[in-house]
Amino acid sequence: MVLGESDVRANDATPLEPLPAISDETPEEQPAPPRRERPSEDSTAETKILLLITEPQLRERVFRLHRKPVVIGRSRECDIMIKDQKASRQHARVEQMEGRIMVEDLGSQNGTRVNGQLIRRPYEVISGDQITIGRTVVRVRRTKE
Repeated sequence: MVLGESDVRANDATPLEPLPAISDETPEEQPAPPRRERPSEDSTAETKILLLITEPQLRERVFRLHRKPVVIGRSRECDIMIKDQKASRQHARVEQMEGRIMVEDLGSQNGTRVNGQLIRRPYEVISGDQITIGRTVVRVRRTKE
């Protein structure tokens, strides 16, 4: 898939498998997912980072992550606005720092999960990880330019 000057192109990704049911209960405290090895700096030099966002009952949208942090949430003021009642107005921030991709919960009511595990502080994600915000799934993809 090739993106032009626009940061956003909808409907360019393959469909996701069905999502597991999400409870209405307050998230329980679980340990953060274990750290994994990230790609070496040489392998990230000519890559781009995509966020593939799937909201309940909506088509997948694709966003390219640049150097600027991206805030995801229900508010129109967010960089990526999602229509998910389980998400907070400003729910999570995703940013690229020195070749690393970091996600941080912004004090949301329902928490942010990485691969099913609740995170409480900034956490490094890698290509293939799934970030869950309410009922919305954000898949992280690192692709060649």
